[in-house]
Amino acid sequence: MPRPDPPQPIDINSLQVANQILAIGLRSDPDRDLDGLLAEISSCILDNTTLPYVGIGLLASTRDEVVHFMGERRDGDAIPTGITNPIEVGVVGHVIRTGQTVLLDDVTEFEAYLDLVPGSRSALTVPLKLGDETIGAINSESPDLAHFGPEDLALLEVLAMPVALSIETVQRDQEMRRKMGQLRLLKRVSDAITSTVDLDELLQRTVDLIRDERGWSMVALGLVNEAAQAIVLRAVSTDLDLLLPIGYSEGIGIGVVGEAYRRSASLLVRDVDTFEGYVSAHPDIRCELCSPLKLDDHVLGFIDIASTEPDAFDLEDLELLETLASHIYQAISNARNLRRITRLREDLSKMVVHDLRNPMTVIGSLVDLHAKDLADPGGADSWSAASPGDQELFIQSASSAYSQMRTLLDSLLTLQKLEANALPIHKQPCDPAALVRESGQRMVAVATARNVTLEWSDTPDLDAVCVDPRLLVRVLDNLVLNALNATPAGGHVSLVAEPAEPEQVAQRLPMARAALRLAVLDTGPGVPPEDRERIFEKFASGTSRHRSQRRSVGLGLAFCRLAIRAHGGAIWVNDREGPGSRFVMLLPQ
Repeated sequence: MPRPDPPQPIDINSLQVANQILAIGLRSDPDRDLDGLLAEISSCILDNTTLPYVGIGLLASTRDEVVHFMGERRDGDAIPTGITNPIEVGVVGHVIRTGQTVLLDDVTEFEAYLDLVPGSRSALTVPLKLGDETIGAINSESPDLAHFGPEDLALLEVLAMPVALSIETVQRDQEMRRKMGQLRLLKRVSDAITSTVDLDELLQRTVDLIRDERGWSMVALGLVNEAAQAIVLRAVSTDLDLLLPIGYSEGIGIGVVGEAYRRSASLLVRDVDTFEGYVSAHPDIRCELCSPLKLDDHVLGFIDIASTEPDAFDLEDLELLETLASHIYQAISNARNLRRITRLREDLSKMVVHDLRNPMTVIGSLVDLHAKDLADPGGADSWSAASPGDQELFIQSASSAYSQMRTLLDSLLTLQKLEANALPIHKQPCDPAALVRESGQRMVAVATARNVTLEWSDTPDLDAVCVDPRLLVRVLDNLVLNALNATPAGGHVSLVAEPAEPEQVAQRLPMARAALRLAVLDTGPGVPPEDRERIFEKFASGTSRHRSQRRSVGLGLAFCRLAIRAHGGAIWVNDREGPGSRFVMLLPQ
C-alpha cells in the first residue's frame, strides 16, 4: 500500500472551507440530524474544492460496523447512503481501526477494498479524530488512477478536524434532544399510569400514549399468567388490523414475546423473516422489539413494539423500552397492591361487622328484657319473669359477648401498634401457670355459653418466663376464644403450659437454650394444611376442613404472631392427636 507523501503547506482556501464547515456545525437548527449535517458538509467541500467525490463513514455505536453517509459525485450521480459493513472490511474501516491515513493510487492494490462508489480507481481516506479516539473517516475517490496528490492530502487533513467537531456537536445535540424526548415520554407515562388504579385502563392508556409520542407502528402490553405458564395480550395500540386479539395467549419460548420471557431479557429482531417460529401479528410487520416487565428475577409481563420497516429499532430504542418497562412494572405492582389493599379493607369491614353482630345481638337481647321489665313489670317476656337459672344464663351469654367484642377491638388497636413498633413491651419474670389460669378463668363464661368444656393445666414448679403478662394473656385469650368458636357444642378445649422439648427448641428457636411451650388444643374440624400459614396473616379468614366455619376474624391470629415474635418466640398450628387443631407457642426462657 503506497504511503502518503509528506503534507503540503496549508493554503488559504483550505482554511476558508474549514471555517465554513465549523459554521455549519455550530449553527443552531433543532430540526437538523446527522444525515443533514453530513450532506451539507459534503456539498460544501465539493462546492469549494476540486475533489471529485466526498463521503463520510462513522463508527457505529456497536463499534463493530461502519455506517457510510454518501454524498454526491461531482458528475451529479447520487450514491446510496446508510450502507453498513463490518469494520474489518473496506478502506474506511481500515482507517478507523488504525487511525492512519490511506492513499491508494490503485484501489485494486487494497485486498479488502469495498466497491461502494462505482467506477473508482483511486482513493484518499483520512481519519476523523476527537482527541485519541477515531470516530470515523472522510473519504474521496476518483475514476482516475493516481488522482490524489499531496495537496489533496493536506486539504482533507485540514478539513478532518472541523468535520469531526461538527459531528460531535450535532451528535451531542441529538443526544440531548433524545434524552429530553425520553424524559418527556417517561413523565407522560408516569402521569398516565398514576391517574388510575384500573389495571386494564392503565395498560391501554400507556400503550396509546407511547405510540402517540414515538410513532411506532404497534405498541402492546401483556401480563404473565403463571398458572397457565403463558403470556396474555392485555392492551395494544396500532392502526394495523392485527391478527391477534386482546386475550391472545402465547406460551413460553413461542414467538418474540415468548422467547423474551424465556430469556428474561430484551429481544430485538431486526428482520422478523430471520426469526424461526415467528408469530405474526400482521403481515406488514418487519421489525420487533420486546422487553420483559421485570424486577430482579420476577417477570410480570412484557412491552412489545413493532414497525413495518426492517431494522427500525436500535440500541437506543432498546434502552428506552427497558426504562419504560421498569416504570410500567412498578405501576402494575402498585395498582395490584392497591386493589389488594382495597379488597382487604372491604374484607375487614365485612369480618368486623360479622363478628360484632352476634355478640351485639346477645347484649341487645338482655337490654330488651330489662326494658320490657320497666315498661311492664313482671310481664311474660320481661327479666323478672325469667327463672334464676335463665337469668344466670343470660348474664353469662352477655358477658361472653362483651368479652368477644372487647377482644376483637383490642386486637385491632394492638395489631396496628405492633406493626408500627409503637407498642411498648414491659417484660418481667412470670409464673406460666398463673398466666394460663388467668386466661382460662376469663374464658369460662364464653365456654359455658358455647356448651364447650374448657380446661387448663395448673402445672406447678415451671421455670419462670420473662414476658409482658398483659400482652401474653391477651394472646392466650385470642387463641382460646378462636378455639371455642371453632369447637362444636359438647367439644373440648385445653390450655397447656409445659417445658418445650430440646429438639423442638433447636428447630424453632435455635438461639435459645430452653423454652416454655404453650398450647391451645380443640376438638373442632381442624385447619387444612394449605391454610396453616395464611391464617396468621392480617385480615386472613381461614376455614375448617369441612369449609363450614371460619377459624379467624382476620385479626386475632395476626396479633398473636406479632406479639409472640415481639417476645422472640414462635407460633404455629398443626393437627392434634384425634380431631381438632393444636396452636403451639414457644417462648425463650
